[in-house]
Amino acid sequence: MIDYSRIYEVRKQKKGKNYNREKKRKLYNSFIKVSLIVIILLAIVSLLSGLGQLIIYLSSASFLIAIGNGLASIGNIAFSNLGIIFFLVVIISITNNLKAIVVGLFVLLFFFSFQQLFIEYSYDSINMQFKSFLFFYSNSNVINNLSSIFGLLYLKLPLLGGIVLGILCSYIFNKYHEYRLPKKIGFLNEIPFVTIILIPIIIVFDFVYLLFFIGFNEVVILFNDVLIKNNNVGNLIGAGLLSMLVKFLGFDQIEHGGAFLPLYSYDAFLSNFMHAANQHGWYQSPFNNKEWYNENNVISEELTRVWEYLQNQWFGNKKFSNLTWINLLSIGNLPINPEGTLAPFSKWFVSGSINDVLVANYNQTNALTFALAFSMGFVSISTAKKENRFSTISIIILISGSALLTGNLWPLELLFMFVTPFLYFLMYVPINLFNWVIMFGLGMYVPLDYSQGLLLFLITGFKYHALFSNLNLVIILNICWVTIITPIFYRYAKWNNFSLVGYQEEILPRITKRQYHEIFNH
Repeated sequence: MIDYSRIYEVRKQKKGKNYNREKKRKLYNSFIKVSLIVIILLAIVSLLSGLGQLIIYLSSASFLIAIGNGLASIGNIAFSNLGIIFFLVVIISITNNLKAIVVGLFVLLFFFSFQQLFIEYSYDSINMQFKSFLFFYSNSNVINNLSSIFGLLYLKLPLLGGIVLGILCSYIFNKYHEYRLPKKIGFLNEIPFVTIILIPIIIVFDFVYLLFFIGFNEVVILFNDVLIKNNNVGNLIGAGLLSMLVKFLGFDQIEHGGAFLPLYSYDAFLSNFMHAANQHGWYQSPFNNKEWYNENNVISEELTRVWEYLQNQWFGNKKFSNLTWINLLSIGNLPINPEGTLAPFSKWFVSGSINDVLVANYNQTNALTFALAFSMGFVSISTAKKENRFSTISIIILISGSALLTGNLWPLELLFMFVTPFLYFLMYVPINLFNWVIMFGLGMYVPLDYSQGLLLFLITGFKYHALFSNLNLVIILNICWVTIITPIFYRYAKWNNFSLVGYQEEILPRITKRQYHEIFNH
């Protein structure tokens, strides 16, 4: 016969621990539910943004271009403010209170407005000129992380920063109601008292946030310089890790992808272009700066035409990585040697060394990533409960499809980062780093850039890039990722009973729950 008194004593001793565990799991499940809704909406926004880019490329009518610009701007706004979006997601999932959302919006507005005291800037006749942070830090790349709302200039709130700020506000809001503090202050026009409590805390958080950004920015610059100075595969892996870290913390050009260092103005990019042309044996005419000659005085019509096209472009004082400039400019093949052999512009721009790849700052949006997305989706679908399988399949197809068609990996990464962190850190991150090394070793780092999405790649990139790549190796590697790695992680996930998309594990064994209820009824 079972000794129920012994079970009751053990459960009574561990009541606090199990209660906290149950509470944390409920909060996490609530966060997952709200996050899934937001991630699905972000995937739809990504598809609309990709459609806008496609309309802009294919259309010549002004009203269609205006529609395309509007759709593309929706995506830029959404993915440039992921920190704000997930700040609200955290508040909704933890508090589930409309008043908390209103207080959170007020805190967010105060958070941005208070930064005006620490950002020194001025305006000229054309653009804003950034001067310094905290009156002593004046690195020029900071301007790419500034944004504005309601006329307020502020440092972009990163994804991690939005989550931390949301947890802080939600915790204080819940404790405020738990301790039953005064709801309003009458002589201050009945302002909620919790808002008054949050203001000094947000001031401190604001100051710490700016200091953290300055320190992190300097660390990234230091590591970036070290990686570029040494030419080995280990540096390529280090660059991949650095890019992932920068993207997760949010200090990057979200709408353009990739890490934010190094960045070049358009004039600096033109200087890099001229340097690349000289390296390939082509030089500007001293009498006509529009024509390009080789050592045999043969004119390159391709270089001459492209150079004239580049001279007519204007981007103000914007700074982007070389990869972003390459993607922004529609340039075909260029002569890669004095004999006139043509090569894709992206391959022509770099010589093929690791240093050049790091300087060009190629992002991780490549064909192998999408094979990996298929594998991760298969693991999630196959481990889902039968009653949740249809909805799981729909979610995976929508999010993976948006990543494949548009080249925007944010919805996919957010899904696996929050919902299945096991798959993200033990499957997504390592294999993505292997992609870097394998693609570089096979010379495929240039022709497989999908930063503009599959459709635009098939329309533009395939014509100039895929014909120069080893497509048979690409197919073999994709099959390897799908057929070898997927079963391994599938079995590992099943053996360890991980909680994936559509699958929920229980905290206590069923036998223990049954016995516990018998004790209670007895």
